[in-house]
Amino acid sequence: MKPASQRALSFLISFGFLVAAAILYGMFIVPTNESIQELRGAIVLKSKELKKQESVLNDINELLKNYNDLASTQEYITLSFPNEPNISQVLNTLNGLGKINNILIKSLSFQINIIKKDNKQPAYVQNLGALGISMAVTGSYDNLKNFVRQVEQNVRIMDVVQFGLSEEKSQANLVGISSSTNVYNFPLNIKAYFQDPSTSASAIPKNNK
Repeated sequence: MKPASQRALSFLISFGFLVAAAILYGMFIVPTNESIQELRGAIVLKSKELKKQESVLNDINELLKNYNDLASTQEYITLSFPNEPNISQVLNTLNGLGKINNILIKSLSFQINIIKKDNKQPAYVQNLGALGISMAVTGSYDNLKNFVRQVEQNVRIMDVVQFGLSEEKSQANLVGISSSTNVYNFPLNIKAYFQDPSTSASAIPKNNK
């Protein structure tokens, strides 16, 4: 074969390969590239949607946390400042503190009083209830001090408004106190406060539209 013919044949073969490559590129590479671009676009959209969902979930979790905090706060307020005298709560508290501090409770009585609000105050302001507690206890001086301190620092809002002190000769029924320790009688008056349930929440004024 002449050199010119060989060159022509080589050219035709190369051109054929080039055409075949172009056909293959058009048939497979271009569609694949388009699919890749579509997939990339879909991934970007999914990522944006995922971020939005994460943001929504974070907002929901924050709301739930705030609700739980509010519920805990409401529970604490209910315990410290209930909407009824809740004498059983006060009785259990005083008995528990008495046992902790080795205090003998000799007598205990209750009286419910309502402290009326000032007429100048808004209608939604409730009357204040005061549960008067008169009790006589016996114990050592240090234990009596701890008892009074814990009463006033208790969750339930209580104030020691009056007390007295006299020496007790007998140490009967007092465990853990040596014979050399002075024991005292300790009459005291306590007030535990509560919201007056007779003042209805419906008294809160409504805005006129």
